[in-house]
Amino acid sequence: MFKSKTHHFQDHALKYVEGLFKSPKGRATCYFMGHTLEGNDGQHLNHLLTQSPWDHFKLFELIQRRSTQLLRKHKQPTYLLIDEVGFRKKGTSSACVAKQYLGSIGASDNGQVAVSAAVSASTFYCPLDIKLFMPQHWETDLDRRLKTAIPPSEKHHSKTEMAQQMILRLYKKLHRPKYVVFDSLYGANVDLLYNLMQEKIPFVGGTKKSYRIYLKKPQWILPSKKGITGPKFFRKKPDQNSLQLQDYLKTLTRKNFKWIKLRQGTKGYIHAHFHLTKVWVLHKLTNTFLPLQLLVRKDLDGVIYYSLCFSNSNATLKQLARAQGQRVFVERIFEEGKNILGMGDYQTRSWKGFHRHMALCSLSLLFLMEQKILLGLSIGRVTAYQIHELIMASINSLSSMDLIIQKLTKQIPKYQNQILNQLKIVT
Repeated sequence: MFKSKTHHFQDHALKYVEGLFKSPKGRATCYFMGHTLEGNDGQHLNHLLTQSPWDHFKLFELIQRRSTQLLRKHKQPTYLLIDEVGFRKKGTSSACVAKQYLGSIGASDNGQVAVSAAVSASTFYCPLDIKLFMPQHWETDLDRRLKTAIPPSEKHHSKTEMAQQMILRLYKKLHRPKYVVFDSLYGANVDLLYNLMQEKIPFVGGTKKSYRIYLKKPQWILPSKKGITGPKFFRKKPDQNSLQLQDYLKTLTRKNFKWIKLRQGTKGYIHAHFHLTKVWVLHKLTNTFLPLQLLVRKDLDGVIYYSLCFSNSNATLKQLARAQGQRVFVERIFEEGKNILGMGDYQTRSWKGFHRHMALCSLSLLFLMEQKILLGLSIGRVTAYQIHELIMASINSLSSMDLIIQKLTKQIPKYQNQILNQLKIVT
């Protein structure tokens, strides 16, 4: 069926680009920007990010509303994704810059870190909120706060606290997504897990191999003293020993894992081995044991992922596995944002400028998601990089447009043939 549509690709691509730049709405947008940002002076863009009277909070709200509408029409389970993103910076003048761990390079360096929330469904994804993390020493640094225009109401919060605030604010707005998905930075924080369980918010949270679990529900007991002269115990302890996840993995065999198809990639379906079991985790603040499910994922390259899961219903192994697999789309958001949209190329130092830049990048990622959905109905699966090439060709010169269309005409059937060949092997 895909091949029969391929010869229509040129017509669809041309109509698509024409619709972007020749529609009345498009002309109105170009007219507005052309008269607001006259010329090519970089100061106009700086004015847009720092002084222009618009609210990035409201733009994020519009992005949340629009992305929810699009994905609900797509009729696929939606997921709320939480992660952080780092940007290397030179100097000490940018808002909340400090030496801290940057996931983008996998090490500590001078830079800014932001906590983000995104939505995904099937292979579509879009950021919903991005907020700058404030290191603790910045809260009392009045001089730098003044220079970077950080509002007095903004205080230091840990990344897990920021993530919790985002989840509680966005969960209902997204009409209760299937699961909230996050990595081990958040999944290893038992307070966050406890608070989400209290709110009955289902989650699949990554955790570390050194994390300790109980395989049976523990009971608090007062140990008896050893011998007649032994010390007397006054503090209760669990009646069983906890176990590290990496040690639990050693007790499993191949029979304890199930081969599950996660999703369709450009080179075929992505599979992995999964294991699911019930465990208990100690929440020290309340001295209670949280009943959770442990999901272990083993990829073909030997990489192991551990996740702690909570669900309001009897979730199946396949449902939890597919939820865990949605984490890859957070990486795609930052990859496309930085490589295509210049997410990390901002030149503003202020608090407001940073968040406005991120809001505009999020708006662009929403645009890419919407075009993927629309083009997918007519010509098949299209990547953000292919859409970017189409747009750049239309801006630079019409002669290069033909070359881009020829290139994409060859690429899309190629990917489809890879998918079909993989399907034949699996079935």
